[in-house]
Amino acid sequence: MKNVIFTGYYGMKNYGDDLFGVVSAYGARTWWPQFSPTILGPRIAGQTERFSVPTFISADRYASDGKAGKLIRTLFSTKELLAGGKFIFSGGSLFSSNRSRIMDMAERISRFNGKKFSAIGVSIGPFDSRESEAAVVSFLRRFEYVSVRDQASYELLQSYQLDAHIAVGRDLAGLAPALAGPVEKTASETKVIGYAPCNIGGKPETTRRIDDLFIATVSRQQRVRVRIFSLNSHPIHGDNQRSEYVSERLKAAGIAVELIDYAERGVIGTWRDIAACDAVVSVRLHGAITAYLCGVPFILFEYHKKCSDFLDDIGQPDAIRVRTDDAALASELAGDFEQKLLQLFTDQAAPRLPPGRYAAESTSHFTGAPWASHQQNVVA
Repeated sequence: MKNVIFTGYYGMKNYGDDLFGVVSAYGARTWWPQFSPTILGPRIAGQTERFSVPTFISADRYASDGKAGKLIRTLFSTKELLAGGKFIFSGGSLFSSNRSRIMDMAERISRFNGKKFSAIGVSIGPFDSRESEAAVVSFLRRFEYVSVRDQASYELLQSYQLDAHIAVGRDLAGLAPALAGPVEKTASETKVIGYAPCNIGGKPETTRRIDDLFIATVSRQQRVRVRIFSLNSHPIHGDNQRSEYVSERLKAAGIAVELIDYAERGVIGTWRDIAACDAVVSVRLHGAITAYLCGVPFILFEYHKKCSDFLDDIGQPDAIRVRTDDAALASELAGDFEQKLLQLFTDQAAPRLPPGRYAAESTSHFTGAPWASHQQNVVA
């Protein structure tokens, strides 16, 4: 049996990225039976898939920003790049100006031995310069198959005129309901509001203002309790500090709070905890995508293009969309956000695209691959 390696920003203690690895392995087992899947990264709590990093290397060491962590990631990436089988970049905003070391190595190896790559469930862009976009396009010319997760990325791909087979589907998280199973909610007059903060890189003031807006708004509500999700547990780039900040201030305002750390709960445990909420407010994209797929009404702060692209694709009602520029946040603080939060508990919060259809269209990354056992048309 041939091997297929899935890579992304896995093993960095980020819920969304680790979710990609888990569902990619599931997709390969389901639609590519001729391949045996491996996830390039350390083992994720509660998962039984095959991981390339042995258990004696801890997740903390693998994810560290120091020389040891960078060396470990480089060594295992190089090992898998040089091995046989398919090498697939899977899930997330991988092809942007923030180019990873793995991509640099992959391109060098491809120039040496002609190895071809693939990508599924990814976004293209944003780019901070024409040079960075040109570098990504040059790399993509070494791909045999590229399947993106949003229409904006697909239009960019078309403009590049690649030799690769290109397609569009949905976010790979759409495969997760089949893994996590249904979640039963307990009826109660006290509503559970989930909140997933995000330590927005390079924007500490915006990060704090979003958190303060949520705190101020929820503190005025009655019969609510809050479940705070730290969806990125990385010690430097993660959300633990923001989660504790929000938790302390809500408790001081008399709000009951439950703090959930993704690194402890794992992918499926975190998914089910989000699904059990009555409403979700998220700054992290995959906090919102999880809520959407589980039929939980949600608000997503649009701090990044990928957030706006997702909301555009599913037809999120304009009345509950929240931008994050200074003027927009000032307006939200003046009362707009409270109205949007209350609207989540009405019938006016449903996106135009049903979650079930989104989930079905997420499978197209696998069924539309040139080597899939049973190919079918990819839904654009």
